Amino acid sequence: MFLIRMNSQIPIVKAKNGREELNGEFIINMGNKLDIADANMFVLKNETHGYKELIVSYKTMYINTFNCMVVDLTDKLIIFRHESF
Repeated sequence: MFLIRMNSQIPIVKAKNGREELNGEFIINMGNKLDIADANMFVLKNETHGYKELIVSYKTMYINTFNCMVVDLTDKLIIFRHESF
């Protein structure tokens, strides 16, 4: 599972070596070789309290686990993770 933060206004930039590169950064780079299904993504934003969070949930095939994680988009940290059978 990859979670990439990108600038939608300028998605490609010129690097120092002259090549074109994506204008983004990895927030989550989790590699596993399992298939996932029933994936959902929600953005929770509250300007009064000043937080912006991304909620990601998915089912892992073959081992039948349901995973849910909450990512703070301001600090780029996983603040909650749950896995159940």
